[in-house]
Amino acid sequence: MRWLLLALSGLSFAVGCLFFSVASSAVQEIEALILFVCCAVLLAGAATTEAIERMTQHLTKPPPKAKYPRATPL
Repeated sequence: MRWLLLALSGLSFAVGCLFFSVASSAVQEIEALILFVCCAVLLAGAATTEAIERMTQHLTKPPPKAKYPRATPL
């Protein structure tokens, strides 16, 4: 998942740079800036995914469930 987010982030950045370099109006410049924002969001998602994966690697297994006798109905 992390690699997919990083790849999409790089693609968004490259397309944003391409759009920004050939922009002839303010609308096209805004489209390029929106792609840069998408790049930042995807990059943050990749970093968050990596942090969660690293945190879960060091977790221990939960303790087994205690076996209590079943309460009898009154």
